[in-house]
Amino acid sequence: MQPDPTQFLHHLEPFEMSDAQKLDYVQAIIRIMQSFVDRAFGDAPEQTLLGTSADNGISCASDSVESMNTITSTYNSAATGDAAE
Repeated sequence: MQPDPTQFLHHLEPFEMSDAQKLDYVQAIIRIMQSFVDRAFGDAPEQTLLGTSADNGISCASDSVESMNTITSTYNSAATGDAAE
């Protein structure tokens, strides 16, 4: 369930911004807030990728593609800078 960004535009009235800029700003704030909520509940993409989500497992959608390859080691190497070597 996503909030309606237009209901928050009145909070930005004092600022000299176009309606499109105000809408973009509110949508960005909503995305940031959603990111914090996802992290709190273990639903952030990197938590799922690394297997550190709330249930300590990776849940796959029913229409997902199964693969024997994993990108966890590639992700970890990139995060530590080993991939550049």
